[in-house]
Amino acid sequence: FSVRGQLTLIAAYVIVNLVADFSFLAAARSTSIANAVFLKYTGPLYVLVLGPLLLREKRERVLVPIAVALLGLVMLLSTELGQGVTATGLTLGLIAGLTLGLATIIVKKIFSVLSVYTAMLYRFLMSVPIMLLVVAGTGTAIDVSIIVPALLFGVLFAFIGTSIHYEGLARVSAQRASILFYVEPVAAVVYAA
Repeated sequence: FSVRGQLTLIAAYVIVNLVADFSFLAAARSTSIANAVFLKYTGPLYVLVLGPLLLREKRERVLVPIAVALLGLVMLLSTELGQGVTATGLTLGLIAGLTLGLATIIVKKIFSVLSVYTAMLYRFLMSVPIMLLVVAGTGTAIDVSIIVPALLFGVLFAFIGTSIHYEGLARVSAQRASILFYVEPVAAVVYAA
């Protein structure tokens, strides 16, 4: 194998991840946050269906845990779920969920060939310039005083958080890993309280 042969797959992962992030943020602006979050976290359902087909993984018994997690998410979001429904918001939320699922499948495929840290290096080398172009395209001025906090944030969350996430994903099936996505909204509720 060669890293060069995996660059197309890594580029696809970067693009799918960016689509997931931007569609989620756009969904959150077009409908309620609760609707956007709920639809984003349908991603594990896509992994459940597509993972065995695209990764040749054995179908696992994860439907019940995913259903329980979705029910818990409904309970967390129940006061706002269904409010501010728009076709655009729902479509963008479903795109966020689908691309979250596809990103999981693609990165799992990458880890079958490359180490976690090699994949991360190339992912960040591709995504940082794209994000800088997006920021530059908005005409937003970058305040120099935020560079150090932004770098610290990047090291803590982009590198350390992503490496923990990727190390776990590399060790388990995509179907099992997708269940762990539900820790994020629960942690957000606890953190916000």
